[in-house]
Amino acid sequence: MAKSEHLQILLQGVISWNNWRAENPEIRPELGGAMLSKAKLNGINLADADLSNAILDKAQLNDASFYLADLRGAHFESAELKNSDLGGSNLTGAQLQEADIRWANISEANLSQANLAGAQLSGSNLSKTKFFGTDLTGCYVYAISAWDLETDNSTKQSDLVITEPNEYKVTVDNLEVAQFVHLMLKHKKLGKVIQTISTKAVLILGRFTTERKAILDAVADELRRTNFLPIIFDFEKPDTRDCTETIRTLASLSVFVIVDITNPKSVPQELMATVPDFKIPFVPILEKGYDQYSMFPDFQMYPWVLRPVIYSTREELVENFRMVILNRAWQKHIELQTQRNAAFAAMSIDDIIKSQ
Repeated sequence: MAKSEHLQILLQGVISWNNWRAENPEIRPELGGAMLSKAKLNGINLADADLSNAILDKAQLNDASFYLADLRGAHFESAELKNSDLGGSNLTGAQLQEADIRWANISEANLSQANLAGAQLSGSNLSKTKFFGTDLTGCYVYAISAWDLETDNSTKQSDLVITEPNEYKVTVDNLEVAQFVHLMLKHKKLGKVIQTISTKAVLILGRFTTERKAILDAVADELRRTNFLPIIFDFEKPDTRDCTETIRTLASLSVFVIVDITNPKSVPQELMATVPDFKIPFVPILEKGYDQYSMFPDFQMYPWVLRPVIYSTREELVENFRMVILNRAWQKHIELQTQRNAAFAAMSIDDIIKSQ
């Protein structure tokens, strides 16, 4: 429970509160359960304070200090926490959905069982942070520092956005991988190294209308269940970078590519930019009732482009995912790897003449 005298000082404003903290450094503020939704508290000093179960939804807390604070079960939905210091704080079970926590210090904090779905974490320091059972679905993680994170099998890391707001949206499913993939996008010459060691990344291409996105999301979910890392490229977003360049870099990271050719928009250009130059399996999927676009059959000359999987419903595609997509793609991957590793036998002039 919040102490009424502490809450009254807080309600006098940030300046009064910070002066009181400076004059009484030995007092630990007790604000547990305080109702502070939409409060304007930019720059406030709440270091070491007890704010457990406090309600701070939509509050303005930019440049605030929560260093070593007790924030267990606190609510920060859609709150502004830009440049804030949450270092060493206990955020177990906290609710931070859609919160703006850009360029904040969250190092060594405990975010176990917290919900950060859709939160803006771009530029934040997450080093040595605990994420046991944390929901990070859809977080924006461009330029984060993610050294020595602590996660477990219940940590949700799907659809992490690794690109800037003015770039095409690229998502991955692992905080530490996020930094690595983004490095590849910015330094594409390293792609050849990744191409030889990558066995988990799968690029997913298609349209991002509501109907088509549901199919791509279902495919991504099945890849996660089979221990692959889906990389989704959303070409519908505005961009300052070259689309073709980005697609080629992502293809170089992938063990195979799944591409929805149903009612395509940018897919034909994306395939033209990748299929001829990347000897990796391409698995097309096509919803029943739609025709292949007219130029797609030309890709039959490339043996790594598999015949399209025609499906009637999303449920049918998911139910048969392993057999019609995963197994076929992996079999083709092994076949291509075998061909790459096969010795290239030279022939002497005499041998060539005798073979005529």
